[in-house]
Amino acid sequence: TKKIRQIPLLAIKPDPSQPRKEFDDEELQELAQSIHRNGLLNPITVKTNGDGEYIIIAGERRYRAHQILDAETIECIVYTGKNGKELQLIENINRKDLNYMELAGAYRSYLDDGHTLDELSQVVGKPKNIISWMLNLEKCRPEVQHLVKRNQLSLVVAISLSKLTENGQLRALKTMQVTKLNVAECQALCEQIYSEENQVDMFAEEPKLTDEEMKTRAKIQNALDRACH
Repeated sequence: TKKIRQIPLLAIKPDPSQPRKEFDDEELQELAQSIHRNGLLNPITVKTNGDGEYIIIAGERRYRAHQILDAETIECIVYTGKNGKELQLIENINRKDLNYMELAGAYRSYLDDGHTLDELSQVVGKPKNIISWMLNLEKCRPEVQHLVKRNQLSLVVAISLSKLTENGQLRALKTMQVTKLNVAECQALCEQIYSEENQVDMFAEEPKLTDEEMKTRAKIQNALDRACH
């Protein structure tokens, strides 16, 4: 169940398990000015913690904007059901500004709360293998995670990198830095490094490649050679 009410800002706390950790100061200032001019269009969503305080489920940016405005209260939807974690997760995955690392963190937080992968799959409406791939992003080197957070690395490439050892990831990143590769070429690069690390099909007969595949393989090998010098 839920109800709408005005709550003092001092009684509201951000959720420490929230995946979003970074907020752009300039964007917060702009949001604060918008709220000052037009009012709060959408209340934030909170839940009670049993100690007279409220934990933010969704709307931390709006909450921070009210702090900038030195507001005393903020309009809240108070959620009193048992599935607050599910509501928070659904709110998060529908936000456009959530990067893939934060999304993976939201998934991890839900699982760490005692839920199963099957339950998570049902809540977010995504296949379990997709969720597992996302969770694997947390195993990536800090350099890879940083690029994902900054939206400077596509999801498919990041997932391909997550399958490599830390040394393999570093090798792939260095290669991408010295040679401009498209997404498909980056994936092929990761596949080649993965094969080398795991000695995949070491004695298998070489499949027949198309001219385009031959060009891609040659470009990748050249890029790997350049990255080593």
